[in-house]
Amino acid sequence: MAIQQRGYSYRIRVRDLNDEWVTETVTGTAMKPASKKKAQEREAELMRAIKNYEYHPEDNLTVLQLWKVYVEETHVKQKQLKDYKSLFKNHILPVLGGVPVKAISVGHVRKMVNRSLKTRFDNRKAPPKQENAKKALMSLQMLFNWGVENDKISRNPIKDRTKKVIPKEEDEDKSVRVYAQDREIDVYLDYAKNWRAGRHYNALYIAATTGIRASEITNLKWEDVNLDIKIPTISIGNKSISSHRVLQLDKVQASLLEDHRLKMSLLYYKKLGRSEMPDDYVFCNPHTLRKYYKDVYSKIFARLAKEILNEQQLPDFKGHFDGDRWVRKLTLHWLRHYHASVLIKNGISPKQVQERLGHADVSLTLRTYVKLWENFDIESSKVAVSRLKLPELLE
Repeated sequence: MAIQQRGYSYRIRVRDLNDEWVTETVTGTAMKPASKKKAQEREAELMRAIKNYEYHPEDNLTVLQLWKVYVEETHVKQKQLKDYKSLFKNHILPVLGGVPVKAISVGHVRKMVNRSLKTRFDNRKAPPKQENAKKALMSLQMLFNWGVENDKISRNPIKDRTKKVIPKEEDEDKSVRVYAQDREIDVYLDYAKNWRAGRHYNALYIAATTGIRASEITNLKWEDVNLDIKIPTISIGNKSISSHRVLQLDKVQASLLEDHRLKMSLLYYKKLGRSEMPDDYVFCNPHTLRKYYKDVYSKIFARLAKEILNEQQLPDFKGHFDGDRWVRKLTLHWLRHYHASVLIKNGISPKQVQERLGHADVSLTLRTYVKLWENFDIESSKVAVSRLKLPELLE
């Protein structure tokens, strides 16, 4: 047995049952050196594992070898496995593939994360997303946890040690800086009226005028829509979660939904030989009346945007004017941001905006749309001055 200090780390050496040396390192840095106490604890843990026949020589596996064993022995969904393979190929294996699992340290992980934060691995020119670095780190944790559960390795070398590896995004970076204009949204909605027989126009109009999310569009049922009261409403989200809210509708929105219901009844329900049920989805596949999958409207809107841009024959990465028409590539989530910007510009309070959008708390709303509220400072002064008589020196 031996514990040797090496720089900011400690090296542990103990003999196994075959009288061979087993070596491990408790790593540290200049900012946070490893402690001898931790090294002694790890030494005791290692000796206990050897004595109880729980020590795994397989800990000499490299990350690449462990990954190959995982691929061979697990049965996960094809799509999920495809995502894992992409993350390991582009983010994890180029940095950690040849490193033995037992030698993995926080420094190794930080090197992988920094590379992912600086580099894109596709042909897009946009900057890399922090989300990819987070996914890579989660996938690495998943691999090590799987290895421990299936007796491939004795412990996860980075368990509870990677909280500060990925830098926090500043609140300002999360704010929306550019907002869709009225005429931009009109271009998209006008095109949607005649695109694919106008089948998706109603859903997109409701999204633009209520700010509901893509998944909330597809989950909306007729039992959530109440058009028979003085002020029509729609109930959004599951009642057991914080994003649930009841939105009041304008006459135009109510009329559009009533017209949509009538059209569905005459063209589709009748053809299928059945009547409308309360648990039927409002916006669904008209030929089968089945629910659309979660992201369908995001993809529908992306195709709509592509056709608009192709028709205009202009680049899709910036806003351009063609006469009085905007032609900028938007996504479905822009409709939600557009709705929020309309509410804020018309003096709706942050609390009301938060409730309408279904944010968990008002601080999220303020962080996201901070740029819009910043413009209210001078407006507040103008409003205050306009309510009173001018001072004598200015009359």
